Amino acid sequence: SSGVSFARCVKPGMDDLGDPDFRTIGAVAGDEACYDIFRELFDPVIELWHGARGSDARHPTDLSLDQVSSTPIDPTGRYALSARVRGGRSFRGVRFPPACDHQERCKVEQLVSKALASVQDGDLRGEYFPLPGSRTFASKPQGMTKAEAADLDRHRLLFEKPDSSEDLAAGLSRGWPQARGVYATESRKLAVWCNEKEHLRVVSLEMGPDLAAAFARFVRTVNSIEASAKESGHAYA
Repeated sequence: SSGVSFARCVKPGMDDLGDPDFRTIGAVAGDEACYDIFRELFDPVIELWHGARGSDARHPTDLSLDQVSSTPIDPTGRYALSARVRGGRSFRGVRFPPACDHQERCKVEQLVSKALASVQDGDLRGEYFPLPGSRTFASKPQGMTKAEAADLDRHRLLFEKPDSSEDLAAGLSRGWPQARGVYATESRKLAVWCNEKEHLRVVSLEMGPDLAAAFARFVRTVNSIEASAKESGHAYA
């Protein structure tokens, strides 16, 4: 373990009692080891929330492109205006956002920006934009400009500081906005959020109903980031 305490894991539930009409989870894992060290807490929560039984339960991951139907969702084009595929991942060897410190966030930013800088081909070509006010990315020491922020916001690719009581109790806004940013492709069909609520969140967009195209771009991005991060000893958790 990297020293994540039980108190850190249950802090959201202790600080925010929630709403009886809106069920949420009052526990967070500070690193991957928490699921083993504090399994008496996490196993029942996982079973209740996901229906997975036993401490050996694993989240099923299937990124096979042939499992996505190529049949048009809406051949008329009247109802399905766009398709979006999104998913979050965190790295091994770095504490998760509820527990990580400034240096670890910077490490994640380096892993993500380096990985995406190496895939500058086709529809994955783009640029990393640190959030306004972030001073951790050398080529943009003041963060993205107002114009860049407005453009990303117009394309709905910009994320905001967490402000819900649940997120604040989980510690997700600590040190904001340092080492947070958005990688956006030139086409604005793909964004990778760095250090939002996960180490990274990939969002793939397609105007129109072509879900298969959005998923294919998502898979290539997720796999490219992990391949690069593994070279530094950080596979996905």
